[in-house]
Amino acid sequence: MGEQDDLLTHHTLCLALGVYAEKRRRHDRELFRTDFDQRSVTEIRASLNKNVAPGSDRFKAQLETLLGRRVRPAKMGRPRKHLEPR
Repeated sequence: MGEQDDLLTHHTLCLALGVYAEKRRRHDRELFRTDFDQRSVTEIRASLNKNVAPGSDRFKAQLETLLGRRVRPAKMGRPRKHLEPR
């Protein structure tokens, strides 16, 4: 951790967080000091396992509009057959 890697380059916004590498590292570490409640961890894990976005239905609808693709799980099973009336 904290070692130089020539395969990685810093994004301009990341560099703006601190002029010095040590200051940026401290900032990054602070971001992850917060403990998540168990409900949030469970929701994030479930979303990752299903390859869908976590968040509220409103947030997911906004993502779907923005991305033009589904971010919620599809309905399970076969589509229902529509029977013709006799």
